[in-house]
Amino acid sequence: MKRHLLTGHDADVARFVADLAPIEKPKWVEPYWAFGVLKEDGSLCAGVVFSDWKPDFRTIEVSASAVSSYGISTQIVTTMYGFVFGQLDVFRIFARTSSRNAKAQKMLRHVGYTAEAVQGHYYGPNHHAACWRLLRPEYERKWGSVMEQKAA
Repeated sequence: MKRHLLTGHDADVARFVADLAPIEKPKWVEPYWAFGVLKEDGSLCAGVVFSDWKPDFRTIEVSASAVSSYGISTQIVTTMYGFVFGQLDVFRIFARTSSRNAKAQKMLRHVGYTAEAVQGHYYGPNHHAACWRLLRPEYERKWGSVMEQKAA
């Protein structure tokens, strides 16, 4: 099943991600960067939005949604994260998900994120948020140098 990366349609991909958000509908403020993943028929099956860019601190937040756990391939991950770490010169990416969302946490771990904290009752009584981070050196240890990816 071949997937294609969609760029240049930030608002459409952001709307797709927000519409699939199970708990909290994100509202992104410009600038943000969005990547969509298209199925062979041209429909979106996954989306990733990088937002809340703080250039002074080189940090950004990531939000993602997918209709299938098979939506994002290694090539797509390295392209998206190569852009964020390479073009934007991000050092730290932050992600938050429900502590009940085992699939999202498994995906974050696969990409190379480290569990960082739990925000108690973030989504209401007894519904906690798991906070994750990915630092550029951690990403490069797992996936290779951002500079090598640019050359490829």
